[in-house]
Amino acid sequence: LQLLPGAARAIRWREVAPMGAAALAALPLGVYLVVHLPPEPMRRAIGAIVAVLAALLMLGWRARRPPGLPAALGVSAVSGLLEGLAGTPGPPVVLYLFVGPHPAASNRQQLIGYFTVLDLAATLLFAWQGAFAAGVLERAALLIPVSIAATWAGGRLFHRAGEALLRWLALALILLIGLFGLLV
Repeated sequence: LQLLPGAARAIRWREVAPMGAAALAALPLGVYLVVHLPPEPMRRAIGAIVAVLAALLMLGWRARRPPGLPAALGVSAVSGLLEGLAGTPGPPVVLYLFVGPHPAASNRQQLIGYFTVLDLAATLLFAWQGAFAAGVLERAALLIPVSIAATWAGGRLFHRAGEALLRWLALALILLIGLFGLLV
């Protein structure tokens, strides 16, 4: 929400809306699975998949043109599933956008719109399912100022860093998230 006002006019809603719809359709399945399946094997599998995809993309592969609507819908459905399963919807969509031909600034704006919609829906769905464990809201209240500060700092860095550095940083962060899920 913090970044949406500055990005809203540049979001390609024709692209983001179907992706958001696919993610929202898969989100309830992810919530159901996280409540009913053992968490340890799922966390490790998700971490491994994310780490491998990020490592491959760090080697420099890029698409010459956008992959198309079927790929966008599939990636977004996986993203929605991961939001429900692990609270990490970002890696598939970030990887999808970053292999495409659009510049980092455009990708960032699409991600702001996409995650705003998905995160609000996920929060409401988790609350409706009673999936917030004791202490979650207290921890969230403590982390919100950290998130706001990190978002501000990231925005400042984004406008000062070059395209190659931004891509590398995004992929390195996704690789670290995957490794963390796999190993910790």
